[in-house]
This record gives sequence, structure tokens and C-alpha cells, in this order.
Amino acid sequence: DGHAGLVATGDSRKLLDTVWYALRRRGIRHLDFLLLPDMEGRGASQVREFTGRIEVDALLYPGDGVNAPLADASAAGVREVYDETDNFTFWNTGYLAFEKGGWVRIELQQTRVLLCPNGGDAAALPADWRRADLVVFTETPPIHAAAITAQSGVLNCSDYTLPETAETLPWGLYPMRLTAVD
Repeated sequence: DGHAGLVATGDSRKLLDTVWYALRRRGIRHLDFLLLPDMEGRGASQVREFTGRIEVDALLYPGDGVNAPLADASAAGVREVYDETDNFTFWNTGYLAFEKGGWVRIELQQTRVLLCPNGGDAAALPADWRRADLVVFTETPPIHAAAITAQSGVLNCSDYTLPETAETLPWGLYPMRLTAVD
């Protein structure tokens, strides 16, 4: 319905450049929100340039991390630092919720997406957080990844870490898709 939101996760230095080109090809010039779950990685280092190219109503990011000052200086309309237990409502029917340790849950109508932080403990999550339609692992799966019940999963990691990282995934519990960044 003319709305767009973006969750940008990953450690590629060209992450937001790549996303900007993809959005531009689709004719998207405005984002209702941009969520950066991690301000440590190289992927968040381009946030100021990205928000100078595309209109962003709300930029959501954790206040800690080496790239947090770049988000503070961005051109986004509202810059909102979230705490580990905050939530953010969007499009009347959806929300982003945050849990201790860097976990993020996105709910839109009946769809639940769980973004897993590196080194998080899935067994420590509340029970309703451990059920998702899609679970996204970036770089490494969390500890006790098998505690998560999902319809499918995606791993995004560097190509040189893929062989070692793939061994730690909860194979057989749900279909997994792998992406590697070169």
C-alpha cells in the first residue's frame, strides 16, 4: 500500500549502497523506517550517506556501537535509539520488538521474523519469541539455536566463514537457506 520499511543487517562495507540501488530500481524513494540492529559492523558505517539519498521517516538503532555517531548525524527525520526492551509500531498492524542481548522480532499481521544476534542464547528467550516464521542468522547462529521453532531460516555470512558456520546450524529442524557475502 505504498509503504516500505528496511531492516539492514550484515557486515558488508557496501551493504547500504547495494540496498539503495535495489530500492531505486524498484522505484522506492521513501522508507517509513530503517532499522539497524547492530551499529558495530561495517554495514552501518554508511548510514549518513544512505539517509542523504533516500527519505527515511524513522531511523531505529541501538545507542551503543562504533557507528552510532553516524546515525546521530544522519538526515533521517526521526532518529530513535532503542533500548533492549522497547518496541516500535508501524503500519498500524506491525511492530518491532527488542529483547535483551540484541534480539529483534518483527511482526506483521500473522508473520513473525526473528533476527538473531551473534553470540545470543536462544534458550534464554521468552517462549513466544522462540517461535517464528523466519529466523535470520547473521555471521554465526546463536547458542542453543535448536531452541528456536521456525518455518525456515536464513544464514548470511562471509564466504570464508561459511563452511565452519554452516556446521553449527540446526539442520533438519527447518529448511535453511544460505547466503554468503564475498
